[in-house]
Amino acid sequence: MWFKVRDRASQSDRSCDQPHCMKQGEEITDHEEQRELITERTALVFLLGTLSGAGAASLTYFARHSGFDAVLVGIGTVAVAIKFFDWLIRR
Repeated sequence: MWFKVRDRASQSDRSCDQPHCMKQGEEITDHEEQRELITERTALVFLLGTLSGAGAASLTYFARHSGFDAVLVGIGTVAVAIKFFDWLIRR
């Protein structure tokens, strides 16, 4: 053949921390198990944005507008509120 096929055995000499690269019998350390998916700041920004959008949507609906209008206002408010709270809660 004009190209060389590499198998998994030849790749085992390089270091890899991913679970598919680990040898049988190795255990995952605590650091790898308990990693954060999102930071506390990001969770807070999304929570405040979602609450703002829900509040704006409910106020729009109770002001005798249709449900479709309330959803559109809520989505727009979530987008603007996330940007605002991201700016407000700087690092």
